Amino acid sequence: MKRPGILLAMLFLPALALLPAGVFAAPPDDGGQVYVVQADDWLSKLADKFYGDPLAYPLIFEATNAQAVQDTSFAPIADPNLIEVGQKLFIPAMAQPGVELAQAVPETESLMPEEAVNVHTNPGPTAEQQQLLASLAVKGSPPELFNEVWLNSEPLKLADL
Repeated sequence: MKRPGILLAMLFLPALALLPAGVFAAPPDDGGQVYVVQADDWLSKLADKFYGDPLAYPLIFEATNAQAVQDTSFAPIADPNLIEVGQKLFIPAMAQPGVELAQAVPETESLMPEEAVNVHTNPGPTAEQQQLLASLAVKGSPPELFNEVWLNSEPLKLADL
């Protein structure tokens, strides 16, 4: 063993290649870190990983776009649903997680007034509709409901359609 340094380098270099690229990212001065997108990553998954809430992805989206203005090695994100493997993202540190998260994920307003909360309940026919139904004369039932041939066949073929 005349050259143990070469042997050690040959052992450790392949091991370093197996580590994810995000491990080598140095934290910027702004109080965050650089993350390199891996396969099967998306912003909500990363927000869940770093902040514990998948709905905090706008923090990463906005911070990466702000970093892209200052540093050309960052690519701006046009669509938060589309990030590419190898793309650099800036993950901002959260000094006060509750405050920043509340600012990043605003509470959605109700789309309907409070009176219309139970939209899916069926109140039944109105008085006008009941009056219309009562005025209709029943002239029998459709013969196809009781016709065995019709029920057990293909109606379009019977009607030559």
